[in-house]
Amino acid sequence: RAWAAMAATARVQVPRLATDLLWVARHTAAGIRAGLHRTTAQGGAVEFSHLRPYRPGDDLKHIDWKGSARTSRLLTRVFTRSATHEALLVLDGSSSMAWGEKPALLRTASAVLATLLLEQGAAAGWLLVTPEGHRRLYPVRGGAFHLSGLVAGLVRRELQGTAETAQLLHTAGQLRQRRSTIMVFSDFYDDEAMRPGLRQLAARGHEVVAVRLL
Repeated sequence: RAWAAMAATARVQVPRLATDLLWVARHTAAGIRAGLHRTTAQGGAVEFSHLRPYRPGDDLKHIDWKGSARTSRLLTRVFTRSATHEALLVLDGSSSMAWGEKPALLRTASAVLATLLLEQGAAAGWLLVTPEGHRRLYPVRGGAFHLSGLVAGLVRRELQGTAETAQLLHTAGQLRQRRSTIMVFSDFYDDEAMRPGLRQLAARGHEVVAVRLL
């Protein structure tokens, strides 16, 4: 349903300004998110997991005094901390991506998914490589302010004429040392050349998502 919702909005008028693209991204993301909510309960970054016997050196503030009184032995509360999910959006700007509506689809699809990620508390950024091999990177961070800058960068940046896609994937692997989700936005015109790079990213433990733009 999420992909169908995004596909249905893909042929909107091409956003020419950052504010236009941000509005399209948030409007589309809101429609997708409606079917994803499962509960209205709110949780924190640190949540209670279970109790275990006290060990020397445990922080006294984590001792469950009521539970300890009932069992006549000291018990320590154990918490789990939720890590921030990180995603890097890899944008293929090769010459085949300059045809027709592909540049607009590239901006819109990447902006929508970045909005979904950031509004769910994840961190996101994007990567483009020029023909000279220079990196154009919007760093992987979180927050509403970061979303505005990320989308504005998509509008300002020329998305055509990047280096070979194999180099793009190699650069993504160098940038993301920790496990992340790596979303590759491309028409996969040269998919044979891209497959080794995609496999290498997956072998390093990254979750690789291929978003094909037609």
